[in-house]
Amino acid sequence: MGIAVATLRRDQGLSRAELAEKIEARQADVEALERGEINADWAALRELAKVLGLPLDALVELAEESAPGEGGEEWRRWSREAEQEWDAD
Repeated sequence: MGIAVATLRRDQGLSRAELAEKIEARQADVEALERGEINADWAALRELAKVLGLPLDALVELAEESAPGEGGEEWRRWSREAEQEWDAD
């Protein structure tokens, strides 16, 4: 996930500090996520996807493409289910 977030952030010209501010997180947490030292929960992933301008499942797909074999199909299934639950609320 970290590689995908870092790539999207840089593509959009955002610094880590700017992304952290937009998702209401600490810059240190964004840095740790991008380095793969921590995992984001579903709420944080959803907010990241929103701020980065793509659906959650697209963020998960990009993360799998960036690091194949990290459980991508399962992540995609979970993200689709989570997105459907959020849309229903």
